[in-house]
Amino acid sequence: MEKMMGSWKKLSLSESEGNKFIVQDEVMVKEHLLEAKFLTRRALNMEAITRTFKLLWKTRKGFEIRDMGDHKVLFVLPEASDIDSVLQGEPWTFDRHLVALQRMERSDAIRSLGFNSTNFWVQVHNLLVVSFNLEVAKGIGSIVGSVNMRASEEGDQYRANFIRIRIAVDIIKPLC
Repeated sequence: MEKMMGSWKKLSLSESEGNKFIVQDEVMVKEHLLEAKFLTRRALNMEAITRTFKLLWKTRKGFEIRDMGDHKVLFVLPEASDIDSVLQGEPWTFDRHLVALQRMERSDAIRSLGFNSTNFWVQVHNLLVVSFNLEVAKGIGSIVGSVNMRASEEGDQYRANFIRIRIAVDIIKPLC
């Protein structure tokens, strides 16, 4: 092994073989990346995934899709607001299987992303009138998973006794 490393150290490029192009930040196109893990054992059909999510997501400028292997797909979107709206609509399914999504930076290694949680809207029902507030609902929701700050008191406007909260549920463990 040391002999091989010594050979590599001796290797060098001539001036004509050296750097001819330097990538600058202005040259790079601003793309926003969203990595998806399809929780199925079936083979993925990229055309069907593209058709399905174009209809569901209704992005402003469309998106590009790249197969990354191991049931992972990279969605490349030109608008950051489109990624926000897609993540807001979680959870997503494809062919009746959960699709875990995660925002990704260009510098992230795809293999390092851990798809262990997905955001769900959870309704907390039957709160007493006295305790019908957001903090109580968040306390109850924390039993299920990590509570995000967003919540909707949508149930109250229909005179129902529930509050919807956004919870990141660990999809590795079985539900309680």
